[in-house]
Amino acid sequence: MRDESYCQLLKQLTANTSSKPDSCQRGWRLLYILTAYHRCSEVLKPFLLKYLQQASRSAGAQYQGIAKACEQNLKKTFLYGGRIVPPNSMELKAMMAGRSSKRQLFLFPGGIERHVKIKTCTVALEVIEELCYEMGLHTLEAMEEYAIFLVTNKGQNVRPLNKNEYILDVATEAESVDSGYSVWFRRVVWTQPLRFENELCIAMQYNQILPDYRKGLLNVLSHGKVSNQQFHQISKLAALQHRAKDIIYTPSIHELSEYIPAPLFKKQPPQQWVTMATQHMQQVQPLSPHQARAQFLGLVSAFPMFGSSFFYIHSSSSTTFYAPCILAVNPRGLHFLHKNTHELMAAVPIVEVQSSRTQRPSAGTSYPYVDLTVGDMNTQRVIQLQLEQGLELCRVIAMQVENMMSVREKRHTMPPSEITML
Repeated sequence: MRDESYCQLLKQLTANTSSKPDSCQRGWRLLYILTAYHRCSEVLKPFLLKYLQQASRSAGAQYQGIAKACEQNLKKTFLYGGRIVPPNSMELKAMMAGRSSKRQLFLFPGGIERHVKIKTCTVALEVIEELCYEMGLHTLEAMEEYAIFLVTNKGQNVRPLNKNEYILDVATEAESVDSGYSVWFRRVVWTQPLRFENELCIAMQYNQILPDYRKGLLNVLSHGKVSNQQFHQISKLAALQHRAKDIIYTPSIHELSEYIPAPLFKKQPPQQWVTMATQHMQQVQPLSPHQARAQFLGLVSAFPMFGSSFFYIHSSSSTTFYAPCILAVNPRGLHFLHKNTHELMAAVPIVEVQSSRTQRPSAGTSYPYVDLTVGDMNTQRVIQLQLEQGLELCRVIAMQVENMMSVREKRHTMPPSEITML
């Protein structure tokens, strides 16, 4: 049926003699929609591509532009599977009027806004590449560490997008559920070294890390004790946050209480924090806000839980740790932390995570479950976790596992120079 539809359209577009002036134009626009949604058979594919290529390269041809767009749509449909969600009335009217793109808002951490031109067949991977290029990141390894999230219900539902998902499919579905939806851009994996040249890149990562630092999630204190060196480090980090806001005067007690994690702020009198922060303000005063953010990232990147994604676990079937607790996911594995002290209770190396899948809430419960299968090939056990962001947790774990496998493959692959020498 798909091949038949393509053949009927090509027949209409070839030597069109219709008395209707827009017959050929409407045929091309319908073909544009068809190539975005449906593959043809492998038998028809070379002939269809040749037809579109000839139409797009014929000198003086009236429909060169749309023919080229149809060819690109078809190639993407074979690569990514094709659009799934039917276009809404607004998109359909735009396509039939010859308009094939819209500007979509993507939110970086800290409320930084970026508008990206989205075409009919733009997928999440292409948006990630474009935003990474703007941040000065050009390698595939760097781009693989970022993801796009669909956020609905005022931030209550966060769904990570697969990199092959069509942005307009996602937007069309989201609009029908929540007209106030938003799309976030975040870094998920933190194995690549920090880059300090690009201001947007530093601002994005600083804004993403800052809330977790202020909650006291990045540093684990042994038995709740703070050394004199740690007091000075925390004071310097407070001064850097103050300078990052382009402020040069000494921070107040109220401001310091925002900059310093609450469990740590209580460890000494407020006035002592002011005295220590004042000393560090003199050192950081010559820095620009960008340099202050970069220094802050450089210091906290050495913290044990830097680069983790954090999830609040309401309950668990495990007997090796207590819930409620906090789960930190990073390249080293899954770390279950005490909800108050953030001390490590249990850990599962990422190599031992065999699978993760979401389960619907059971009767009488409000949050979904995630079943984690962990262990080696001989001995495995299932840990059931109850949390709000189950789908997000599964996607984050998947990205960490994919990153681990990618690193392993590179270790077993010889560089071209060595192959040449052999």
